[in-house]
Amino acid sequence: MKSKDILKQELTQTFSTAMQSENQEDMINAFVEFATGVQQEVLNDVKAYQETGDKEILQKRGIHQLTQKETKFYQSWIDAAKSSNPKQTITDLDIALPFTVIDNVMDDLKANHPLLNLVDFQNMTAVKKMLYNKQGKQLAVWGQITSEITKELSGAIGSVDISLNKLSAFMPVAKDMLAAGPQWMDAYVRAILSEAVAYGLEEGIINGTGKDQPIGMIRDIHDGVSVSSTDGYPAKKKRVVTEFSDTVLGELYAELAKDPIDPKKSRTVNANDIIFICNPFDYFKKVMPAIRSIKRLNYVLGITNDPFEIQNIIQSEQVEEGTAILGLASKYKMGLGSGSSKGGTIEYSDEYKFLEDQRYYLIKLLGNGRATADTDFLYLDITNLSSSVKEVTVKGTVNTKEQA
Repeated sequence: MKSKDILKQELTQTFSTAMQSENQEDMINAFVEFATGVQQEVLNDVKAYQETGDKEILQKRGIHQLTQKETKFYQSWIDAAKSSNPKQTITDLDIALPFTVIDNVMDDLKANHPLLNLVDFQNMTAVKKMLYNKQGKQLAVWGQITSEITKELSGAIGSVDISLNKLSAFMPVAKDMLAAGPQWMDAYVRAILSEAVAYGLEEGIINGTGKDQPIGMIRDIHDGVSVSSTDGYPAKKKRVVTEFSDTVLGELYAELAKDPIDPKKSRTVNANDIIFICNPFDYFKKVMPAIRSIKRLNYVLGITNDPFEIQNIIQSEQVEEGTAILGLASKYKMGLGSGSSKGGTIEYSDEYKFLEDQRYYLIKLLGNGRATADTDFLYLDITNLSSSVKEVTVKGTVNTKEQA
């Protein structure tokens, strides 16, 4: 049997192809293939635990004590799936995914996907709209609250409607999976959602057009931008970057420090909040050598603490080769949930009928996101990024020239 890592790689590759071709059937097949593999892995762990009683298996799989609502949800699903008419029973099932499960899925996502750990990622189970501060500063004033001030403050608050976009995951559930019980069903559901949904989230956060999906970091969202009814928001104009010199990085950071409302004013930029996202090929061929070159030069110059060195570098296949994103992670707001207090919904699926011993179900979640302002992220062209720093003369003593 293929390992989970290999399955994950194949899923990602299939998703990449499906995203580029916009082939819905390819995406569904990718979900199902991955879910089937994960289900078999869980069942193998169930068997191993029953035979050995090894608690390390439970820890590895993430088995934990379920809440009363979680137990009720999974047991109701199991009972409905075992009924003589599972489709009708599931349709009539008046229970849905508890918000605590979504919390656990989000924890898994953050642990395994660096980008999702750095952006402002929120559980939106109980509400449909996520509010954010467009100005990036505390909304407080001194003095009398006039109508003009009220208008100014209200104009600084934006919202993201998470009900506009849906994330769906197909889940095959075999009879053996039903027999495993609620805790193992929970481990299976979380594994599927945390891995399958992660790709859609990352794709949306980076490239989303805003048309039936989040508005990605690379999109131009300045006030007055022309938004297509079919293609959504246009991509930002790329800034050409050929080196990571102090001057170049300083200019880029200065762009991020501009106040979103008044570019003549500034906002505080926290070095730990700065992220750089690039394609894995670009990382190994250009970015990594350039960063190592800077580190070696800093060593020669005696610089031991460089707070504005690019620290949060993320490799993502969703970034087109030759491009990169530089921005402030906390300024991207991403909500995931159901938009109701009941949690995500589960549906019986007729999409696949080729295996008698298992049926397919569909779990739907809602999600949406966007940056708080157009100045939060820069879209870079790193096609000709140099892998070395220029010659530097250290006042009268050392002359260094780093090679790629």
